[in-house]
Amino acid sequence: MLEFKSPSVEDVEKIKDILKNSTGNNCQFCVGSFLNWGPEYNLSVAFTDDGCLITKGGRKGKVNYCFPQGEGNRKKIIEELLHEENLHFYGLEERDVQFLEKEFPGMFEFKENRDSADYIYLVSDLAELKGKKFHSKRNHIKFFEKTYNWTYEKLTPANLPDCIRMTEKWIEENEDKLEDGIDVELDVIKRAFDYFEKAGYVGGVIRVDGEVVAWTLGEKLSDDTFCTHFEKAFASYRGAYPMINREFAKNELSDYIFVNREEDMGLEGLRKAKMSYRPVKLGIIYNAYKR
Repeated sequence: MLEFKSPSVEDVEKIKDILKNSTGNNCQFCVGSFLNWGPEYNLSVAFTDDGCLITKGGRKGKVNYCFPQGEGNRKKIIEELLHEENLHFYGLEERDVQFLEKEFPGMFEFKENRDSADYIYLVSDLAELKGKKFHSKRNHIKFFEKTYNWTYEKLTPANLPDCIRMTEKWIEENEDKLEDGIDVELDVIKRAFDYFEKAGYVGGVIRVDGEVVAWTLGEKLSDDTFCTHFEKAFASYRGAYPMINREFAKNELSDYIFVNREEDMGLEGLRKAKMSYRPVKLGIIYNAYKR
């Protein structure tokens, strides 16, 4: 019998240990996704004795399960859940689809979730911005460097309060033109900052004349991939977004090959912005529905 509970910082090492050998580049399966967004989706987690992790959650009374992660008996977990009406698994990679088709032939319908596809980039591309494809990014950065008295620094517990104040101002400036739920995002960011040290997050900050104008935060996803959870910059400072992106990749991500910058949620503007950095691949995600 699966016993679910709310994820906590005490579970961080256990979650990391299970996920490090089980997931590819899927950002849905990292500590930040569980801790930061968990309360917003009524998320709960269950651990099996043989080393599997499964989560469930949802909004408006719906309950969805993540596809079981870990090296334990995933088939047994799925068999335990088959009695549930409207059983739905999210966050499947291609290999998970193949697993279900092999172990439970004809029992599930699969749908690709393009809005949840991860954008995966080369660290070297983001840090160096070489070639014609990044010409406009370099122009914005040159303007920023020539126009502003700027500095870069690593995100630390000492400068987190400055980043919160910047984010509060950013939300005030953008709440009328951005998607629903932007107020929720501030709560999620504050939660991530609360977990900053225990979760092992890494981030960077850009200041102009001593004031924070951009910051970013993420975590190790696998040995070769870093996952960026948040990136905020004032649009009024031309070039602030490409600057924080470049400086963070250049200063903090040299140990990685790839950066997963998460999904676009189906937002046209966000999709255009993510495509402009020329991802080397999209991490396609599927949902599975019991027939």
